[in-house]
Amino acid sequence: MLQYRVIWIDDEWDKMPLFQEECRESHNIELIPFRNRKEGMEFFERQIESIDGVLLDAKMFDESDNEQANLNGLQKAVNRINQLDLKRSVPYFISTGQPDLIDNEMFRQIHPNYYIKERDDERLFEDMKKAMGESERKQIEMIYSDFFHSAESVKLDSESIRIIVAILRVMHFPANHTDFVPADYYPRLRTALEYVFRVMLRCGLIPEECLSNGDVNLMESSRYIAGIETKHSGVRYGHPGDSLISTYLSGIVLSVITYGNAHSHTPSEDVPSIQQEEKVSSAMSRSLIFSLTLGLCHLVTQIKDLYSESSSDIERNKSKRTLLINENAKENEVGYVFIPSKDENGMWATGECLLKQQEYNQVPHRIKSITENKNPKYRHIYPKFAYVVEIMTK
Repeated sequence: MLQYRVIWIDDEWDKMPLFQEECRESHNIELIPFRNRKEGMEFFERQIESIDGVLLDAKMFDESDNEQANLNGLQKAVNRINQLDLKRSVPYFISTGQPDLIDNEMFRQIHPNYYIKERDDERLFEDMKKAMGESERKQIEMIYSDFFHSAESVKLDSESIRIIVAILRVMHFPANHTDFVPADYYPRLRTALEYVFRVMLRCGLIPEECLSNGDVNLMESSRYIAGIETKHSGVRYGHPGDSLISTYLSGIVLSVITYGNAHSHTPSEDVPSIQQEEKVSSAMSRSLIFSLTLGLCHLVTQIKDLYSESSSDIERNKSKRTLLINENAKENEVGYVFIPSKDENGMWATGECLLKQQEYNQVPHRIKSITENKNPKYRHIYPKFAYVVEIMTK
């Protein structure tokens, strides 16, 4: 269960056991109590990377327990928290039970957001959890500003960003996410990769041949951007030896697909399998899921420099596609190359396959995919239906 660590500076913290218990048992907030500002803030600075929030009493001891509680400690604590904001942004909260402060106009102007003890406890708990959760996201955005800038530039789907952020939060704030199970996140990371591929499809970096019934074929897309001949789509990026992304990124992309498939409830037969021992070890490997996530972030930053929605740029990206001619394919098979012609009834067809369009240029075409012909009017003549593409050679 998610647990937050909160510094609590209150000279009477030991008199509020029920408050501590409710924080711990009902809200998964671990309070680390101190009586004076000096000790509490010294601990905060030493442990700042693992502290999620600071809860301050309005009137507190400043440097020792042998002094009169006043507002000086509060102001010093707030000032120091704000000074450390660039190192790590940690939200603070003020809770008071002092009736004289509640009616003090100057106090309300300096600290407009405060909570009355007991009366506002529930609101305090909810606001603390919300602010501390948002603080994690803020830290992630600061650390990976290049990724978030790139994701915005290429209009990456918010769902994929949410998946990536969820994993990065675990990597940077592990104490807050002790229930994280890597095996659950490999399929989600694979989903994020699919959204990235859709960005690349939108700007022509991946061709439409890598779609299968409207869905992204992950393996075909990964082979294409790696400069490897696709198995089913009949396309390759550029000339032999060319690739859209580096060998390092190609390996990351393939691993995202492979491990996502291995830990999925509905694995695809087209994806390379991994050994059972590797599946078992990867199921709990935070290092692996973190490295794949960082690689995916890097892929997005690479796309940013290639992404454009202008028609000329999209056509330029599409021009990198090379259609492959399968000379061994037979009639009525994917990859078969032919010149479209009309039958005696004026329908475009080849072999047992009816073609989609009303008109075709009589130049070489290749069968992209074949499905069952469900049109009762022509099914008895052409039991199959073929989608074809015109062969374009460089």
